[in-house]
Amino acid sequence: MTDLYMENMLRPMQEWLHSIGMTLRSEISYGLPFEISQPGKYVDGIETESLEFCSQIESFRNLAGPSHLYRRLYSSETGASLMNYMNGLEFYTQIIYTQFAAGVAPTVLHGYAGIAGSDASTRWPGHEGMWPVFSERFGSRQPSYCHYGDWTAMISRYQLMLRQGRPRVDLGILRLDYNFNNLISWGLDNLTELDYYENKGFRANEGLYWKDMSLQNMGYTYDYFAPQILEEDFVKWEDGMLDPEGAGYQALLVYQEALPYSAALKLYQLAQAGMPLLFVDGVNETLRPEGISYTHRQAAVRTASLDRKDEALAEIIAGMKALPNVREIQEQGQTLETLREMGIIPRAAFLEKNPCILTNLREDESGKYLFVYQFMYTKQEPSDVTLSVEGIGRPWRLDCWSGEIGQIPDYRQHMGRTELKLHLQPGEACMIYLEHSSQEEKPQDSRPSEWDVPEPVRLRQWDLVVEDWNEGRKVSILENRGLGIETEEVYYETSKERIHVPETDLRPWCEIPQIGPEVSGVGYYTANAVLSEEWVGACGTVLALGSTNGNTAAVYVNGKKAGLVDFNVNRIDISKLLVPGENTICIEVSSTLNNRLLARGYYKKAGLCTLQINDEDAELPEDSPFNIKASVREYGLTGEVTLIPYRRERPE
Repeated sequence: MTDLYMENMLRPMQEWLHSIGMTLRSEISYGLPFEISQPGKYVDGIETESLEFCSQIESFRNLAGPSHLYRRLYSSETGASLMNYMNGLEFYTQIIYTQFAAGVAPTVLHGYAGIAGSDASTRWPGHEGMWPVFSERFGSRQPSYCHYGDWTAMISRYQLMLRQGRPRVDLGILRLDYNFNNLISWGLDNLTELDYYENKGFRANEGLYWKDMSLQNMGYTYDYFAPQILEEDFVKWEDGMLDPEGAGYQALLVYQEALPYSAALKLYQLAQAGMPLLFVDGVNETLRPEGISYTHRQAAVRTASLDRKDEALAEIIAGMKALPNVREIQEQGQTLETLREMGIIPRAAFLEKNPCILTNLREDESGKYLFVYQFMYTKQEPSDVTLSVEGIGRPWRLDCWSGEIGQIPDYRQHMGRTELKLHLQPGEACMIYLEHSSQEEKPQDSRPSEWDVPEPVRLRQWDLVVEDWNEGRKVSILENRGLGIETEEVYYETSKERIHVPETDLRPWCEIPQIGPEVSGVGYYTANAVLSEEWVGACGTVLALGSTNGNTAAVYVNGKKAGLVDFNVNRIDISKLLVPGENTICIEVSSTLNNRLLARGYYKKAGLCTLQINDEDAELPEDSPFNIKASVREYGLTGEVTLIPYRRERPE
């Protein structure tokens, strides 16, 4: 069936599109009885989506393999979550970072932005063109729209870096899946309470297909792909890598019982050429989260079809296992130790076990591009990690929020590798560029001179103005294109009433009496700070925000914007904008529309089709998987906001 799908549907469609100057990007075969990775051969772009993969890196890895081997653009539709208007852009950023760690670039924002529609099916905040449950509404109806330029600039910088050179993945894991699970969290409890996004799967340090997390926790990266892809002529073992112009795998792992005979022949050739190969017995993989799993008692003991070549397969496997570069182990937990014995170590290794970090490495002639992600974004503790990156070079940190590049001073070069230390907040990501050099060099001492700096200053009194977003005027759009047909659409403007709260401390809006739990919109916080001439002239200053509760923010100092705010770090350097004397600091914080829509009864009316949306009394049954459980969210700037001086060079 997979062959029929590829040969009679995908290939003819791709050839026809090419003949008219178009390419084919497709979500290939998941949710269908076709093998998940082989159809990547006959598309020009392999696409996934955030809804059905539920931000689980294991799912993305199954399509990363064919995208790397077939040199296909790997993209993902991002935005569908069944929780529209509820979650700030931090939530979607974490999904995008997870995709980046798996090799996705670019991500495609998937939503319905248009606010106009037919009168019968349109109400504030805008027309629900894809039902009210299936995709976030990225556009001007969202309060965070004022910060979209900052956010998408950050995403575009990451995507630019993650498309440089060639991917470098440590391990390829052969895996057949003829009915790939594209509904990763359906049938589980607490979906609408973000449990699977925040606390399940790899964020609970649990694997799905390859369950031994010791590999990931030490820095190994890996893809899944079907053994049949090995049969392609371009798949070769050269220069110590499998497919060096592609992912450059250092070794292959085989754990499933079934292995196609023709693929086994090619696997034998690769092993004879020197490719490290590891057979792992007794591996259990989860096929459906509801508890459906299968234990492979022994790797590669039968063919994958009715070709009746099990005995011939056994002879080939025996020949492979006799080679010095091929090993067999009886337990999955022995994999890490065995790979180390075989000399297979991660290209970006962790010196100590770290269950909070993912990486994605690419390389060109000039250097390496390393994406590093602290994926435990709901936790409170930051992570310190020491990375040992293959190759000698000078490391630079590329700030994709600000666009600035800075050298990393804390590194050393040792035995052909470069070690560097990183401190990452929960949910924070960064790009490291390792500039290749031919010999080891001593790091430059960039530590500042020792001299006293003033004490940090906490800003306590704030003047707050909140734009309260709600339904505004109804507007009609009449159109006649001269064809005898007149159409009419409507949309609703957004009313933005301003609520002034003078001299407030930093509490959630729902706890401030003048605002309350029904308000959504944009908040503007203003405070003044008087700084000495010595402070401004001799010190740099970081503005440390408390929390924006997962929503976007922008900082203005004396009327000028101070760069972009990474809402996982909530620190921004404002040194260049400060002046001696009084300084005015304004912090602009967005919210979602959740609280306003909850107060208006929107979530009770949200159903599976427009007929239910139009029915004022429509309400889904309690056991419906789309019965979204909305609750009041905390908005605004909370915690402490502090001016933190830091040492610069001692003034003359």
